[in-house]
Amino acid sequence: MERYLVVLAGAGFGGLARYVAGVWIMQKYGGRFPLGTFVINVTGSLFIGVLMTLLTERFHPHPYCVCFS
Repeated sequence: MERYLVVLAGAGFGGLARYVAGVWIMQKYGGRFPLGTFVINVTGSLFIGVLMTLLTERFHPHPYCVCFS
């Protein structure tokens, strides 16, 4: 049950951060192209790639931390 709560917390914070960043980008740059979604997806993919490389090759994190990656 504790693992589910950890995943729930990560999803909640991640979703809120994604929404806030997307709204901020669209307000700042606007336009017809969904730039906020594009920037979030590209940076998120880069972050996940770097995180997974660090977690699998350099560090040995707690099993609950691996749920986020």
